[in-house]
Amino acid sequence: LERIVAHREFHPMLKASGPYPILLNNIPLCIFWKDLEGRYCGGNGPFVKWMGLEGPHQLVGKSDLDLVWSEKAHSFKQIDEQVILQAEPLIGFVDQLELENGEVIWLEFNRMPLKDESGVVIGIMGCFQDISHRKRLEDERLSNQKLESLELLAAGMAHDFNNSLTLISGAASLARKKLIEDDHLEPFFEKILSGVQKASRLAKKFMNF
Repeated sequence: LERIVAHREFHPMLKASGPYPILLNNIPLCIFWKDLEGRYCGGNGPFVKWMGLEGPHQLVGKSDLDLVWSEKAHSFKQIDEQVILQAEPLIGFVDQLELENGEVIWLEFNRMPLKDESGVVIGIMGCFQDISHRKRLEDERLSNQKLESLELLAAGMAHDFNNSLTLISGAASLARKKLIEDDHLEPFFEKILSGVQKASRLAKKFMNF
């Protein structure tokens, strides 16, 4: 059965020598198309180059298991089956890929069903682009936003803490005046006020951070 599938002719509309090859090769996206069995029928120049192949002839008949993203073959197959079954495109999904050199990149994909003149799905077309740089910028922006939020939170907490210390300091000073006759309590009030002053200086440092 595998041999029969492997040698089955592609639908004429799916052949690599199909229409608009110059147009496809000049689109700055990696574009490919497959048959219903998941076999690659063709791809544009950027896709072939990205896959490290010498030309489209090395792509035709291969599956995702044969390409650099073989680890994603199972998940890609599920996505393709979903698009074929629903006959609806899947736009803008993002996936992570680890290259042979250990570098991790982010790719944004689109998948669309290919239909013949009668509207029957005969294959699938896809395209993707490397969005790693954009993803890093987004991650940096989110990280900066989190840091800013943390700074605001710390400043707010320090402000509230300082207000509480002010109340404690005021109450301790008032109590100290009331009990000034009782000399043995004086050292305790000195420690309270000294601790409050130290904590207040620390809170102000957070507030000015």
